[in-house]
Amino acid sequence: MIAIFAVINGALIHIIMASRIIYGISYQAWLPSFMTRVNVVTRTPLYATSLVVILVLVFALWLPVVTLARIISFIVLAVFIMVNSALLLIKRQDPRPPDIRVISGWVPLSGIVTSLGLVTFEMYSHIG
Repeated sequence: MIAIFAVINGALIHIIMASRIIYGISYQAWLPSFMTRVNVVTRTPLYATSLVVILVLVFALWLPVVTLARIISFIVLAVFIMVNSALLLIKRQDPRPPDIRVISGWVPLSGIVTSLGLVTFEMYSHIG
């Protein structure tokens, strides 16, 4: 019973995270602008959340659980790589935004290297 609740909670967290990422990317004009529309009452990105829910349903209904877990693991590692890369870029900006404090450059760099290493290991361990 605990495992069922843990899986449901994890799926909900991933849906919320992915919809916010899509919202943020749309806000930066890298995706269509309609993905930035939010509900007036709840302030949640409805179109981005709907897109993620549809993708989750499609993947969950047509993919085996092991494949689905690998895809989710890859996506999470890709997000870590992007976030750590963004931290390095912010660190290099001149002038730096005053409201963002960026830690030493070795921390995001080690996050990038570790995540890339895990992605590479995962890709090569399932080829042969």
